[in-house]
Amino acid sequence: MTLKRQWPLGGGNPNRTTNKDMLFEVMTFYIKNNITQLDEDQHMAEENNIPFLDCSFTSCNEETSTQKLFVTAETSIENLIKRVINHGKVCKSQLHLYSTDIQVMLGVCKLKLSQLVKESYETALLEEITSYEELQEGIDIVTDARHGTRKNSMYTDVVCLGARTHKVLRVETISKVDCTSAQKHELIGTERIYKYFKNLRDEYEVKIRVHCHDRNTSVNKFIRINGIDTESTNDTWHATKNIAKEIKTTCSGPRYKEGQTWHPELSDKAASIKTHLYWAMKNCNKDPVKLKLSLLNIVEHYKINHEHCSELSRCKTDSNYELTKYLIKDPKAEILLGRALMNTQVYKSPTDYVHCMDSYYVESFNNAILQYHDKRINFSKQVYILRTNLAVLDWNEHVNRQTTSLKTVQDAKNPRRQVKVKVLKRKSYNMWSEIWDQLVQIYLDL
Repeated sequence: MTLKRQWPLGGGNPNRTTNKDMLFEVMTFYIKNNITQLDEDQHMAEENNIPFLDCSFTSCNEETSTQKLFVTAETSIENLIKRVINHGKVCKSQLHLYSTDIQVMLGVCKLKLSQLVKESYETALLEEITSYEELQEGIDIVTDARHGTRKNSMYTDVVCLGARTHKVLRVETISKVDCTSAQKHELIGTERIYKYFKNLRDEYEVKIRVHCHDRNTSVNKFIRINGIDTESTNDTWHATKNIAKEIKTTCSGPRYKEGQTWHPELSDKAASIKTHLYWAMKNCNKDPVKLKLSLLNIVEHYKINHEHCSELSRCKTDSNYELTKYLIKDPKAEILLGRALMNTQVYKSPTDYVHCMDSYYVESFNNAILQYHDKRINFSKQVYILRTNLAVLDWNEHVNRQTTSLKTVQDAKNPRRQVKVKVLKRKSYNMWSEIWDQLVQIYLDL
């Protein structure tokens, strides 16, 4: 091959000729005389404006030859990609390739996952049933609605949790196809949940004794009309979250309205009244009359009249007890405080709060589901339900997991509240193993 290469190297000067020049010329000569192209391939190359069998080489020095480094030009990579595409076109015209549509797999995966969620619902319901010594009256449930997006939500999840096990018993997804008004989705979801439990009565004999929710008046009316064996109760947190703000209007105000809308003797009582509302709901023994009297007794307590106070309260058990708040002496302050207490939602509807139930766990579920549902993204119905099912499996597996220790947390905005928070163990995520086994089984069945 070198004998056929007759023209001089190094610009005609033998002293300037190097091994690199020699190898470069030899490899170039070899490529031009040995890499041939067929007519059909040449036609394809001209049609796509790229060389079908383009061949090239590069050089490196002694130092870089031992390194694990591959250097190429951007155009070479582009030509390589185009060559692969052309190769696929040639193979496609000569071979019959089989491709699997992933959309079919998504439908099968959704079906398998829905079966796992159904089993999780049944297991959670059985655990809730076994937690009651006497099941004749029924179980207690807590429900709440969660919109899929912040504005103009297409989907709404109505979640039903067991009051004792805190596990998800049922999730109903309502869309605007069912009802264009998102405000009515919670009522529709609640109706479907009651229908679901009604269909299970023949198998599990499930009745709903107490239903707690965040005071949706439509749900209250539905339970009152259709839930013959069910008592409706409202969440205590939603009832008292604005109590301090409402009472504060009687604690401070402009100078010229002193004694008319507010009184200085009430200036230090907003936070303590909110605390007493929780105590009154918890200790009323499900008696609405006792609850109302306990609220009105707040005025008498601050007048140092402890006749109707609880026998366990410090004002009766401690002989050295002294009132830490301002003493109510002015009848105007007494009237203003009594009027403010009678305007609270707890006083107006005492039967809705005698059970003293909260929706803490269902609100926690709505927060935990954000790991799978981003409120900034609008999902299709199939993907939305799939993500909801994943959240249900995650919650039912980890909601009651053990704790490792306790830590004290104090909120800077609320220094009166110092609570011990449980440090939970790490999640096990056994659900992913079950889902993976289902996917492998699907693949083996194809």
